Amino acid sequence: MKDIFLAIPFLFFVCHANGQATAGKYAIIGDIKGLNNDTVIMSIRSTNANGFRADTTIAKDDKFRFTGRATIRESDAFVMVKKAGLDFSFSLFLEKGNIDVKGDINSTDAPSVTGTPANDDMTLLDAEENPVYKETNAIRKAYKNAKSENDTAAMKEIESKMDTAGNRAREEVTKIRVAFIKGHPQSLASGIAIYLIQDDISWQELENLYNRLSLNVQHSSFCKRIPEKIAADKRSDIGQMASNFTINDINGHPVSLSSFRGKYVLLDFWASWCVPCRQENKNVLKVFNKYKNKNFAIIGISLDQNAAKWKEAVIKDGLPWINVCDLKADAGEAVQLYGVQPIPDNFLISPQGKIIGRKLFGEELDKKLAEVLK
Repeated sequence: MKDIFLAIPFLFFVCHANGQATAGKYAIIGDIKGLNNDTVIMSIRSTNANGFRADTTIAKDDKFRFTGRATIRESDAFVMVKKAGLDFSFSLFLEKGNIDVKGDINSTDAPSVTGTPANDDMTLLDAEENPVYKETNAIRKAYKNAKSENDTAAMKEIESKMDTAGNRAREEVTKIRVAFIKGHPQSLASGIAIYLIQDDISWQELENLYNRLSLNVQHSSFCKRIPEKIAADKRSDIGQMASNFTINDINGHPVSLSSFRGKYVLLDFWASWCVPCRQENKNVLKVFNKYKNKNFAIIGISLDQNAAKWKEAVIKDGLPWINVCDLKADAGEAVQLYGVQPIPDNFLISPQGKIIGRKLFGEELDKKLAEVLK
């Protein structure tokens, strides 16, 4: 489950409809080369009011063991090794039976987790994905070495390859996950797969894949918001009329999208804590200064929950357009209406209120604005 953790630190999934099949005593039997006698912590998510609980053990000669009872309320876990300077973690399904974990603490590959149905499926998917990461792992290693040697020339050259290799890997992994979902519609591992690719495929393909899934997978927590995602993407597809919203600006004054009818408007979704967003702000500022006198406006919509940090970022990045935020993060009105996730994201709207572009970044945004603002 390698790149799952690149996006979010903990990936927990609750399999209510499949509870009877997974409930029962489990034993997690671990053998991780290089683990030695370090502390192993397993965080288990509970769906009741208690939230998370932790189970801790000390490994002995690379081996560790956890035992317990899988329940509908506690059906997934995140395991990490507590050791200074080490980031080693993985997730697994808690289900009845012996769960075997094998790996190498120095390997870039995720450990093998087998022995029970859902874990077997997830390991199968990992095995299909792992070869795709070889190029990107090699690039990351080369960059780390260049950085340790303070070789700025080599670092710059490697950086130029990162995006291309990363995009290529992402496209290939998406294809693998789509094929897996089609071939394993009853597997809970498909719930993770569809969750991870929902922003990389069209809503039409997402809807098709979701409808293929068995009910127990559709009812898992990873999939429970997929229908909302599909509905939002339908509303905000190219060619659709833009949904109106009213959100307070940085001075507490209400701003409605409908009041901008007659202008080209860029809805720019971002947040102070989003590093790629802050980098893209520089490009957005350039195009704003270039086209601000050509019937063009920008509404910056922040996903922040902390007003002070949001306002500080607006000032620091020098964003002169209208900035709004309802301090509700991904539960915000505009975020929900437009199905925004992840950020940065944006929508270009015509003077007639129709969506004519989405995810226009860098040169693509400048090119599109030059095309419509003749």
